[in-house]
Amino acid sequence: MVDSYRNERLKFLEEIIASGTRAGFFRTVHPHLFAQILLSAIQELQQISVEGRSEIPFDEALEELYDLMLHGLVLK
Repeated sequence: MVDSYRNERLKFLEEIIASGTRAGFFRTVHPHLFAQILLSAIQELQQISVEGRSEIPFDEALEELYDLMLHGLVLK
């Protein structure tokens, strides 16, 4: 069930990336690869937050991740 949910999120994220690329908002990237990397990074942030190994709260770490990913994806 968890894998099914993750695959649904992955597909949805891929569609967002592909749509943004077609519309000219994002540079050309491989949607599946980018989505996999983003979801893997989120899982890692969740894990280190649960284990108490994070120097910043999960929500702030997630904001940092999205900022990093978007500035690497959005056309200037």
